[in-house]
Amino acid sequence: MPPTLLLSKELPTLEYQSTSERFDESWRAPLSTLLGLGRAAGADFIEFFLERVNYISCLAEDDAITSISPRLSSGAGIRVFRGKSDCYVSTNDLSFSGLKAALEKALSIQGLELPTPNAFIPETNLELLRDYATAKGKDTWLSGCSSMAEMGEVLLDANGALQRKASHVQSRRAVYFR
Repeated sequence: MPPTLLLSKELPTLEYQSTSERFDESWRAPLSTLLGLGRAAGADFIEFFLERVNYISCLAEDDAITSISPRLSSGAGIRVFRGKSDCYVSTNDLSFSGLKAALEKALSIQGLELPTPNAFIPETNLELLRDYATAKGKDTWLSGCSSMAEMGEVLLDANGALQRKASHVQSRRAVYFR
């Protein structure tokens, strides 16, 4: 990324297009700008944590499937360090303006003020971004999982086997999640 001279008054007009499906190189420029903003405000160190979750669970009670709960979520956490103190702010808004608002909140909690409108915002040279899902071969895990129909059958079979072997049990519950 070539260095640019960015003034703090230009931040509201910036528009970045980062991919929503994964955290890749398209996130480099906005994160670099936000890290520069935090440093210009006086933070000693800033960390961004980006997360995407794909989760589902299935509950079988006695002889019935009673709950299937999917959860798809994404969000970010921002930790700002100043001296010996730090604070953490989270957001579900992964847009540039959403991350900027969360960073500004963290800076404010730390008693830091945003730079004046004509202050330069330095770019922060980021090391290579690591997509841990790709690096650890986790991109294909979902296709290797059993379907919910199959898991429901396994859970009900497990409860049936428990009923046959341990008829004194008052409630039979089996859970699957991924």
